[in-house]
Amino acid sequence: MANQLTTKGRLINLLLTNKTMIIDSIKSLKSRETLREYDTVIFNVKGEEIRYTVTEEYLNRNDEGKNALIFKTLGLDSFEFCKKTYGYKPESGDWPCSKQLDYEALTRCVKALYEVIGGKKTKMENFKFLVKWDEDTDPVKFFISRAQANKFINELVVRNDVSNIELIEIAKRWKVSRTSKLTKA
Repeated sequence: MANQLTTKGRLINLLLTNKTMIIDSIKSLKSRETLREYDTVIFNVKGEEIRYTVTEEYLNRNDEGKNALIFKTLGLDSFEFCKKTYGYKPESGDWPCSKQLDYEALTRCVKALYEVIGGKKTKMENFKFLVKWDEDTDPVKFFISRAQANKFINELVVRNDVSNIELIEIAKRWKVSRTSKLTKA
């Protein structure tokens, strides 16, 4: 341990060797095998730029707080998403922590987020169920399968701060135009 650099020492070393990168797309991430500590990751969602800095175990929004913002913006459960992309159960946190220095897991997670943003994986039209409940706000969460929705509902039921849980099946899609009545898409 005596020969390991402190966090400040690692930052100075990385800045001096100019090895940090700004990652703003899946394409720029492919130019690097894995993320590294102090890399900047930028997600562009709905016209908003969400910036993170890579740490030893998670991505951090620095002074802006709300590390889970990207997951909330995309309607994803941060813990389940990270569990799937890390390949193991993450620790707690707004951005669920990976194992220390597991930059490969963080890289997989960031790539998967870029795929969701780019629509390569889960498009909104693929969601078949939504769960709505009362809490501090009126949160809504979308699911592809009823099993996923039921699992989430079981987690909500045991919480004391949650009430009025609704499971809604998204059965039909309607296209609306100004010149005609509703037509089935």
